[in-house]
Amino acid sequence: MSNRAILWSAAVLVTLGAGLAIALLILFGRGQNTGQLEAIKTAGTIVIGTGGAAALWLAARRQRTAEIALNQKQFDQDANDRAFALQERIAAASAADAEARRAIEQYGRAVEQLGSEKPAVRLGGIYALERLAQDNPAHRQTVVNVLCAYLRIPFDPEPPPHDRIDKTADESEAPAQPLADHDHTQEREVRLAIQQVFSQHFYAGTDPDRPPPDTFWPDTELRLQNAVLFRFQAYACRIRRGVFENAIFIGPTTFNTTTFLEQAFFSGAKFAGRADFRQTTFDIASFYQASFDGETTFEDATFASTTYFEDVMFSGQTTFAKATFAEGEPSGVAQLRSNAATNEGASPPRPSSQSETRSMPSSGSGRRGRRAPK
Repeated sequence: MSNRAILWSAAVLVTLGAGLAIALLILFGRGQNTGQLEAIKTAGTIVIGTGGAAALWLAARRQRTAEIALNQKQFDQDANDRAFALQERIAAASAADAEARRAIEQYGRAVEQLGSEKPAVRLGGIYALERLAQDNPAHRQTVVNVLCAYLRIPFDPEPPPHDRIDKTADESEAPAQPLADHDHTQEREVRLAIQQVFSQHFYAGTDPDRPPPDTFWPDTELRLQNAVLFRFQAYACRIRRGVFENAIFIGPTTFNTTTFLEQAFFSGAKFAGRADFRQTTFDIASFYQASFDGETTFEDATFASTTYFEDVMFSGQTTFAKATFAEGEPSGVAQLRSNAATNEGASPPRPSSQSETRSMPSSGSGRRGRRAPK
């Protein structure tokens, strides 16, 4: 209510009170002082009561007006907050879309570089993919899959014959390196760079009481079946699932202190050099028909579930000292220990599996294997 309306209301109340007082004096005063005084008191009481009631009504009206204004202000503030929150969500979605587009563009360029004929460009693609995966955890498994696919491309570990010579080399200098050998060496360096990415980002540290380094990529699997790997290093790594079926490991290979959270498939793998599986932890593990040409150690290894060592060839010194098997030693390991005890100091012969009737698992098998009865 406006001030003008309040003044008009007050004037009307005063006029009514005065008129009522005059009417009482005329009707009940009759010229007597006592009667006049009583009439004036009654009129005054009525006027004061009417004014008080009017004042209360005006206060209530003003309070109601203030509450309406406050509620409207709060409503407007809530509307502004909702609009601001909506703008923030739109901005965040736009930023996420832009980031996703940038990641896709970076991924496309890096993959294109990886397919280049120039080794230096391929190396740039590898490191671009590594940076993309480090900055975008959702893309890590995709990047690892691409790098694994590159290593699965057929590659002859032996350099080709020297059938072409670099004619641009200065004849006064040392003899030029054959082009074929040079290209082979560069391709090998590219593959070593990919292996180094795996070694760095699967490394989870050696102290279980401390969190892994920021460079660790958790919950990631390696699919390197049929790959040719040089001096493969997986020290203190944590790998969700490793598939190395029919892979060729050239030079010293280490899985020392590595943990395979799920399956580890090495069926048909060939280790041409020292193989170090000390303190390695396996869940389901299969080394069916694998071959080890050098010194091999599974010392302190832990096999927490079904394990297959049937038809394995150990050509060098081999030890399973302090290794633990949750489901008992596989026949291949048991026969290896027996042969080692019988022919101490000699290289143990290949364990036989002719009496075995187990079903060998593969990387396409389910989560849990089961031993068939002997």
